[in-house]
Amino acid sequence: MGVIIGRIKDSIKMAGLGDGYKSKALPRAEQSKALEKVAAEKGISMEEAALRAIELYSSRRKSTLLKSIKKIKTEDSKLLKGLAK
Repeated sequence: MGVIIGRIKDSIKMAGLGDGYKSKALPRAEQSKALEKVAAEKGISMEEAALRAIELYSSRRKSTLLKSIKKIKTEDSKLLKGLAK
C-alpha cells in the first residue's frame, strides 16, 4: 500500500496540485511582454491571450493527473484489487 500512496503523492506533485511542486513562472515583467507578443501575433486582446493560457495550463494539469492515475491503476491493479476485498 505504501507504494501506491507514494505514487499518488508523486503524481499529485507532478500535476502541480500538492506540496513540493515548484513553479517555473517567469518574472511578471517577462510574463507581460510574452503575453503582449502572443496577443499581437494572434491579433487578440491581452485578456483573451491570458484566458487561453489559463485554459491550456488547466487542461494540461488535469491531463497529467488523469494519466498518472491511469498508470497507477494499470501498474498496481492486482494490489488495488486485493485492497478492495
